Amino acid sequence: MLLQLAQGESDVLDQVAGLPPTLPAGPEMAKEALEFMDKEPSPQRARALSLSLQHSDAVLMWKELIKQEQHSSDHWTGLARSLEQAGDLDTAQKCHAKAVSLANAEGDAPVAATQAP
Repeated sequence: MLLQLAQGESDVLDQVAGLPPTLPAGPEMAKEALEFMDKEPSPQRARALSLSLQHSDAVLMWKELIKQEQHSSDHWTGLARSLEQAGDLDTAQKCHAKAVSLANAEGDAPVAATQAP
């Protein structure tokens, strides 16, 4: 639940300009969620790391997940979003393209892979 709230806040802050400058609660909620999560690599843990502003750790976890499941478009999208947050936009773009390619190969709609973070 904490992770969903943090993700929702992050999505709103990314999409809406001109919001009053308040301190976002999302990173703290994500940090708290991490305390309750298993330490093993998982998409939820990788998202929580990114939402708690631990982008380098999130990138490493997404890479580990991709090693385990190379053809998961969701993992490539997660890596791309974490790279964007870390400021590596060129590599993020390549990862988004890979996610779209995999989603198309799977016959999935590439909606999740093409949405902005």
